[in-house]
Amino acid sequence: MENTKTISTRSGALKSDDQLRAYINKNFIIRWRMKGDKKSNLISAGKFVKLLQDKTSMVTITPEETKQKYFDKVINGRKYRYDFLIMGILQVQFISK
Repeated sequence: MENTKTISTRSGALKSDDQLRAYINKNFIIRWRMKGDKKSNLISAGKFVKLLQDKTSMVTITPEETKQKYFDKVINGRKYRYDFLIMGILQVQFISK
């Protein structure tokens, strides 16, 4: 039997194949909550795309449309914080680090 050794990174996180998502995760904090709730949650850029698909299941949103609409606005803008209200129920904040 061969002795295999697993190498784990310090944070335990996997590297992203998508450079845009990696850039967003490195430079921004993404916070979301449902409208009316007091508790907010932090998520990564990849999970943000999945959250949009789950919470707005009435509308078909592709990951490419999501990148174009939200990620590009955050990256190309000059503000410290961006707030989005999606479908009137999902509040999302992108806060620069």
